[in-house]
Amino acid sequence: MTKKRLSREHSELIIAELGGVNETARKLNTYSSCVSVWKRRGFPVSYVYQLKCKFPNLKSLRQLDQTTADPSESSKLPLNSKR
Repeated sequence: MTKKRLSREHSELIIAELGGVNETARKLNTYSSCVSVWKRRGFPVSYVYQLKCKFPNLKSLRQLDQTTADPSESSKLPLNSKR
């Protein structure tokens, strides 16, 4: 099974950096209840790509990019396989 979520720790950092649950929901045009779930379970990978496009200067996303700078390391993304 492929990993479909970012780690909980990275998700919490991103949400905090974007201004909290409500502000993150507003910026991503979604419900705050979705963002609350993502905070607990991790961001879906599809939203990680959206975040990288909309907010390329987020410190927490740059840390994530540094983790995957080497293509052979791409399988070591801090992802959760839990739903």
